[in-house]
Amino acid sequence: MSVLEKKAIAFEKLAAIKDEAEIDEILQYLESLNKKNEEIDLSKNIESISQRYDSTLRRLAQ
Repeated sequence: MSVLEKKAIAFEKLAAIKDEAEIDEILQYLESLNKKNEEIDLSKNIESISQRYDSTLRRLAQ
């Protein structure tokens, strides 16, 4: 089954839900999935990262 087919099934099931509390719960779950995929800002930890992995980062840069 393709991703598109799975999405269509998910939308059909979502459309069938009548309870607003259940829809809110699903929305919260979907938002939590999006937060897991957010980028991590490493720039605020650059000194700590540099101290730990300086030699590795140099080798990767070459």
